[in-house]
Amino acid sequence: MTTTPQLAAVIPTHARRQRLPELLDAVLAEPFSEVLVVVNGGDDGSLELLEERGAADDRLRPLVIEAAGKPAAVLRGIEEASAEAVLILDDDVLPKAGLAAGHARHHAAGSGLVIVGYMPVASPPRRRPGEFGTELYSRAYERVCDEYAADPGSILDGLWGGNVSLRRADALRVYSDGDTAAPRQHLRHEDRDFGLRCAQLGLTAIFDRELLAEHRHQVTPEKFLATMRRSGEARWAVHHNHGDALGPLPEDFFVRGVPLPGRALVRISGHRRGYRPVRALLAAVTGLAGALHLFRLETHGGWLLGMVEQQKGAREAAREAGGAS
Repeated sequence: MTTTPQLAAVIPTHARRQRLPELLDAVLAEPFSEVLVVVNGGDDGSLELLEERGAADDRLRPLVIEAAGKPAAVLRGIEEASAEAVLILDDDVLPKAGLAAGHARHHAAGSGLVIVGYMPVASPPRRRPGEFGTELYSRAYERVCDEYAADPGSILDGLWGGNVSLRRADALRVYSDGDTAAPRQHLRHEDRDFGLRCAQLGLTAIFDRELLAEHRHQVTPEKFLATMRRSGEARWAVHHNHGDALGPLPEDFFVRGVPLPGRALVRISGHRRGYRPVRALLAAVTGLAGALHLFRLETHGGWLLGMVEQQKGAREAAREAGGAS
């Protein structure tokens, strides 16, 4: 009979000094054998805070790398871990009681498993103008979780990271090219790329809603739209690099589910002269709706803006790669 393995928490962090104390309180309350927090560049006092907390709890091991992206930070933590299994947590995801034990129990079954926990977005006490990005993120996340529950085969094809564990040896296989000092060149859409690499290695995913954490998601309108553009770039790249599994990015991807007249606006924005006026119109409508506390309209306008930016990012990525725009 396989015994329950020790579990390490690996947490990449960047410029989150003010939010680390609450995270550390929640993580260190769980029975992790070690907690490796990797400071991914920046000089906001995160490392000093981690060293201070580590002096009081020797399970906490602060690490630091030059700013090199989340995958490199995660890989460093996995390399330094001594536990048999690792839980990769985002630095704005707070574990609830039982998270560590629950992940570890799954890995008692052996290797080859990717365990995906549930991390619903924390609801703000009161909606304020400009918070449509968090609302849209939460809706998208819940839809994905419903898909996981209905079709476990979809988990690795559309992995949403932040509360994911696997055996350390499996993690190193996914994150490295045989040499653990040389991380794979991950895409900006690193969660989905990670999932697809897991699938290529024959790993099996399990989604468990009982493995609960709380996502303290916060995003400004500007950051939301910048993230959507990067998401479009990454979406195109994932389909380009995993064409055998996914095929090309569908032509109508960015207007699926968009009702008229929003669909027409998104299509128009895809033309060279249409992007700026459509974006300006939607930004004005969204901003006015938020100021008037018409939050349903603000959320819809923000969604359309996100589709416009995501489409723009995908088209730019295709042009840069020499593909069809």
